Amino acid sequence: MKASLHSDMAIIWIDIWDLQKGTNAKTLLNHSFNFDSNVAVICTCNMHPGILQCQNCWKWGHLTSKCHSQGWKCTQCGSPHKTNNHRLASGCCKANKSAKPPCLATPQDEPCPHEFKCLNCKGSHFTNDKNCPYWCNRFNKTWHDNKANEAWVQRIKHVQKAIDTRG
Repeated sequence: MKASLHSDMAIIWIDIWDLQKGTNAKTLLNHSFNFDSNVAVICTCNMHPGILQCQNCWKWGHLTSKCHSQGWKCTQCGSPHKTNNHRLASGCCKANKSAKPPCLATPQDEPCPHEFKCLNCKGSHFTNDKNCPYWCNRFNKTWHDNKANEAWVQRIKHVQKAIDTRG
């Protein structure tokens, strides 16, 4: 990862599987190695895993094993199926003979031509896209907390509006 947009320096994080004492990592400290004509020096850093993205519902901030979603979500369309089953399960790629005009199925050897919708930012890309603002801010807890708060405010407004229209 570049240190900044205009930097000629990069930072590389390497996860070293080690003993509890860190014996292997300690032997690597302050050693250098070459990348072509560049020299890299190994030093310690604070562990910073970033915000977790669930591999089930694709939301941020919880482990897949702790997900409360009722099932898988497709990273392409957000429907309740695994992404690798998108062509078989998604309504956008299935044939619909009763539609006016009738809709043919997307051929299996062609990619899905339909617009993608990110479950997080609502952008037109896969939910696990590396250019999604949520992914780009995966190390910024404050940013993610603010987005989560915005989502709660929107839900509350939606519920309040539904209550107001009934009453």
